[in-house]
Amino acid sequence: MRLVVAFCALALLVPAAGEASDGPTSKGGDTHATVAKTKKKRKRCKKYRWVRVRRHGHFIRRHGRFVRVRRCAPAKKKRTTTTTPAPPASQGPSAPGFTVGTVSGPAPNWEAGLMPSLHPRMVRFEQSIDTPASKLAENVGGMAARGTEVIVMASFYGRVPSTSEAQSLASWAKAYGPGGTYWANHPGGQYAMRYIEFGNETNQSYQFNCGPGCSGYKARAQQYALRARDAAQAIQAANPNVKLLAIGEDANCDCSDWVDGMFSAVPDLNKWIGGWSLHPYGPKQRYGPILNQLVKDTTKHGDTTLPFFATEYGISTDNGRCVNKNYEWPLCLTYAQAGADMTAAVADMHASYPRLRALFVYNQRNGGASGSGTSYEDFFGVMQNNGAPKGAYTAAVQQLLATYRG
Repeated sequence: MRLVVAFCALALLVPAAGEASDGPTSKGGDTHATVAKTKKKRKRCKKYRWVRVRRHGHFIRRHGRFVRVRRCAPAKKKRTTTTTPAPPASQGPSAPGFTVGTVSGPAPNWEAGLMPSLHPRMVRFEQSIDTPASKLAENVGGMAARGTEVIVMASFYGRVPSTSEAQSLASWAKAYGPGGTYWANHPGGQYAMRYIEFGNETNQSYQFNCGPGCSGYKARAQQYALRARDAAQAIQAANPNVKLLAIGEDANCDCSDWVDGMFSAVPDLNKWIGGWSLHPYGPKQRYGPILNQLVKDTTKHGDTTLPFFATEYGISTDNGRCVNKNYEWPLCLTYAQAGADMTAAVADMHASYPRLRALFVYNQRNGGASGSGTSYEDFFGVMQNNGAPKGAYTAAVQQLLATYRG
């Protein structure tokens, strides 16, 4: 009798086929063959678990407790989570050190051939905003091949461009920005265009017969800001490594009318652009207030970090011959005097204004022959009209170009 009871108890401990078992189930045939096959497939168990025994769909209890047996626990598969990567943060151009460059005429590659000794790290030149991207290849690509990066100033004299014109600047960025389509088949990609300047002195009165204080000035600032945002958004979509420079100067009024007007239309304008442009001509008593006002105005609207680009700064000199205007510099400077003044002014601005990223000496060459007149506009050149040097002034600027290369 005891033997029969023991046999029944042993039968209860054996789970039904396929229950609480990780091994294959027998469906008839040779039992020894099945066991043999099972042994061949069985792998060394690394982890065990206790499982309840089930018979005919019910868990078996003994003495009020569930009957459990030890079984090999299958190894857990590592979960691989598929996450959608966030879009890369919009990164503008890297932040190099302070750079001194030059302002060229509309054909910088030709001027570089005329005056190879200048060899600036950066050159700023003007192109109409409606210029097709293909027309920039000679100068953007040509200067890059010479080891010079360009800032192209998109001009729209005496007006504010349309939305479509502003957005068309994306084609410039797509072709000539870092990683742009042009560089796939041309050398010089390390000198790709990183900045586009949006307009030239649109904040000044002479193009519109309307300056700070006139009835249409605020509206102009607002429209300019809206179009700048249009341009910046299109550029970012085409090539986020290219940034737009917007005019930040106060138009020499010691007031915030221009910047206030821009931010009234686009409160987050500083989030879209890559820097502020200004033309702080003159000695310290003139450039100081202009730069101080820009710091004050941008800080007022929450921007304390965007860099400043003095895209024009120059001294008119015809080696002692007097000119009719010189932005508070003496009218009859020699080349040596102008060179010393330029060196000191650049050093002071660089030391006094940490946000000043670059300064471009206006202009690469004179607009007229030496001694041909008194118009100050004709004698800002680093070199003479024919490409010949201007003595100590040329030497001083060459030293600045060599010293401050970012």
